[in-house]
This record gives sequence, C-alpha cells and structure tokens, in this order.
Amino acid sequence: MNKFLIVGSGRRVQQDIIPVLEYIGCKNKDISVYATREKKILVRDSIYDVFNFEKLKYIENDTIVYIAVPAAALRSVIELVLELNSSVKLIVDTPINSATVVNRFRGYNISVAEDAFFLGKYLLDSNLIHKNFSLLTFYKSAMSYHGVAFIEVLLSQILLSFSLFGLYIAICKKGVAIIFGKKNYEKGNIWLNTSQLEFPLLSQREKELIGGLSNRDSVSSRFLDLKRIGLVYLINAVISNSSETIALSDGYRHFKKSKSINVYIFENIKKYLKKALLK
Repeated sequence: MNKFLIVGSGRRVQQDIIPVLEYIGCKNKDISVYATREKKILVRDSIYDVFNFEKLKYIENDTIVYIAVPAAALRSVIELVLELNSSVKLIVDTPINSATVVNRFRGYNISVAEDAFFLGKYLLDSNLIHKNFSLLTFYKSAMSYHGVAFIEVLLSQILLSFSLFGLYIAICKKGVAIIFGKKNYEKGNIWLNTSQLEFPLLSQREKELIGGLSNRDSVSSRFLDLKRIGLVYLINAVISNSSETIALSDGYRHFKKSKSINVYIFENIKKYLKKALLK
C-alpha cells in the first residue's frame, strides 16, 4: 500500500479524501496530513494529527501527495512539494483555472482529482449509461467544470457548446447534453433520453462510503456523495499508473468549457436589464 501525504485539512479532506483512502485500505499510519497550522481532526471514527506544512522536509518516492488547497495557493504548494521530491506522484484538486499552472508543471507526474469524471466511468461500468448516441438532460444538477467532465466521460468529447437563454447545449461525439437551471443538486435531476438516470446498485461498503441511502435518492441529489466512489476509481488509477488519469491540461480545458454554463440564465438577464435601466 502506498503512503499518502495530504496538503490541506478542510471539508474536502475530512469528508471525501481520508474516507476514500480508508476505503481502499489505508491505515492511519499510511496517511500524513499537513496544513498551515497544527491541530487534530476527527474523520468519522478516527483522529488524525495535522502537521505544519512549513516543517515538511522530506517526501519518500513511494508517497502519493494529494494537494487540497484553494486554487490561488495551488502553484506555490506544488512548487514546494516538487522542491522536496521532483519525481513524486501528485493529485491536485479542482478547479484548474490557470494556464500558467498547466504550462509551469507540464511533464511532471500530476493528476487532477476530477472525481465527477470517474463517477461517470463507474456508471458506464455499471451499464447505467447507453454506449450509443444518447441525450443527457441536467436540471439544476451540473456544476461548471464537474458538469463538463461528467458529460465528456459519458458522451465523449464535446465538439461544440453554447449557452442561450438559460440553456447550455453541448454536442458531443456520442450524444447531446443540455443543462438548465441554477445548480442545486438536491432539487435537481438528470435524465438519460426520456427517463431519470438510474441510481446505481451499490455494495454495502459503497453505501457506507457515501453515508447510507434513503428512499428518495437520485444521482443528482446524492451527486456529491457518489463522487466519493469516483474518487476511489481515480486514486486507484493513479496508484496503478493508468493512462486514464486527468492531466492538468484536461482539467483546465474542462474549466474553460464550463465558463458559459449559466452565463445567460434569466436571473442574470434581469440584473443586466436593471443596470441598463438605471444608467
């Protein structure tokens, strides 16, 4: 089992990353957590020490470093990690919103933690998505770059996309995706062709990982929880040196393609009209 070094100690680390690492078999001793200040965090039924990142002086070759910090701090943290070990494997959280980061770290062993993409792979492997041409419709259930990544793994590459009067339309190699409504996963829905996207049949361990089930669950309402299963796929892909990991350039491409989602929603149109009338 690889050792994991996590930089960051916030919600993402406590609710997603550490539970997934425990799910794949990591013990407390296999996981080191670093942040800007020392403290202890409770993750489910385990307590983890958080060490001061400035005191980190050495990273072993078999360690996988997971960076879960705000996008504004990403470049400086990657720089510091690579100074300690330039050949180490890195996983970095989304968003990848800077071309400078992509260009600066091109050629290093860095994967983007786009778990929505790997959740899509899980649904494909579960035969819940048709592999032929399909129509995917998202109502309040596609969050910017996560939505783009999810669409691309299910329908293949987006060839053309545009936003018009509250609709985001993406024409892909294997289908068409339509997004409308401001993101609210709990109140949203996802349709495959004319039916609601079927909720996957989970194992008992997967149910525990996502926090249990209710009789009103849908892929949309539990999207954030289901992404933990995608994160399992993602981390296993990094461990096994799979070619299917998401590169920095792909993460940035997803970010750029997502910029027009909800740009022209009716709420924004109203704001623009109000501003114009007040001038």
